[in-house]
Amino acid sequence: MKGTLRIKGTEKCARTIFVIGAATLWLSSPAHAYLNPGTGSILAQMLLSSFVGLAIVLKLYWAQIKKTFQKLFFKNRD
Repeated sequence: MKGTLRIKGTEKCARTIFVIGAATLWLSSPAHAYLNPGTGSILAQMLLSSFVGLAIVLKLYWAQIKKTFQKLFFKNRD
């Protein structure tokens, strides 16, 4: 196709990954795994810590984020 960038071997690699993934899903058997009650609390802690981490990152970079949006939306005020 004209105007598209093609990387050699990308299609072959993607096809191979798809075939391996499909075969893994098709040939897998039920795990019959047991999830103990502590698993829910661990998942809740992970979710909560993700939100806290995101809040800290936003707090650290808030001035830069605010400055970027002001440049984008309020160009004519200077």
